[in-house]
Amino acid sequence: MAACVSCGKEVGREALCSCGSVQAMPGGLTYFDALGVPVTFALEASDLDKRFRALSLKLHPDRFARRDPAQRKSALAWTTALNDAYRALKDPLRRAEYFLAQHGLRPLGEGAKAGDGQRLGLEFLEEAMEDREQLAEAKATGAAEVEALRQKVVAKVEAATRAIADGLGAFERSGDRASLEVAADKLSRLRYHQRFLEEVEGRVHE
Repeated sequence: MAACVSCGKEVGREALCSCGSVQAMPGGLTYFDALGVPVTFALEASDLDKRFRALSLKLHPDRFARRDPAQRKSALAWTTALNDAYRALKDPLRRAEYFLAQHGLRPLGEGAKAGDGQRLGLEFLEEAMEDREQLAEAKATGAAEVEALRQKVVAKVEAATRAIADGLGAFERSGDRASLEVAADKLSRLRYHQRFLEEVEGRVHE
């Protein structure tokens, strides 16, 4: 167990000791660790908000302005880590991506390399080509047809979002790796649907 830099009391991976000293950040700290929340996709937004606000107040660098340089440096490091963790975990889709990464899965998408994550498969690529054809046809026909296509893509986004939550929930309940891989696949698909939706929405009022 790690000991407090000031009083020597065991502090584990906590940011603050009961003596009021801020601790140096331990190595390998995850976003879940930084905020002191369970390693789960099913985080309550209100609990996350409260935890972030409370820790941000306690660790704000201004509170350590008169401490030694090491304390000031640690407070700034913790504050940065808290901000990064909160931004990632408050958004369900970014949380899903981070949760998957913690278990060795990286969905395909922006920033992914060839060979990373889940392959979308030929069937999905054919579907994507059909989407493009439908958008071209809708644009040539009129705004009503583009709006109908937009609603169709919105339904796909909602279905993929539900499937991600279901897959991660099933993994957490049973430890079934296949459920985790399904969630990674759905997240890859969701990224595509979201990008395509943005393109369709840009055409609605043209």
